[in-house]
Amino acid sequence: MPNRCSATKANGEPCTLFAHSERGLCWAHDPENREKRRANAYKGGKAKANQEIAHIKADLKQLAEDVRNEELDRAVGAVVSQVYNTYLKALETERRLTELGEVKERLDELEEIARRRYPAQSGPRYRGR
Repeated sequence: MPNRCSATKANGEPCTLFAHSERGLCWAHDPENREKRRANAYKGGKAKANQEIAHIKADLKQLAEDVRNEELDRAVGAVVSQVYNTYLKALETERRLTELGEVKERLDELEEIARRRYPAQSGPRYRGR
């Protein structure tokens, strides 16, 4: 019977997945899969955002047609359009924050590599911020 993963989840509980590596870790915790996990998460996030934007575009197109055909009051259409615009700005802010977090994570990794590779030069420039 396979062993369970020896890693601890972010919430402090032990991982319940089966270990598949020689290190006694599951695929999700094995450092060898880090880039694959990151790429999969990035693709998943992009797909969700793209679907959301596609729905908003369809709604805005329908909104414009309803206003044009006088099936919806222009004032109501304008307000709904403003709400969608605010929502799109929030999506863009969320995307930027996610990208910034990814850049910070990569920078932290590079600083850690530099600290290990050049310990004598690990002055204030390489210390945690």
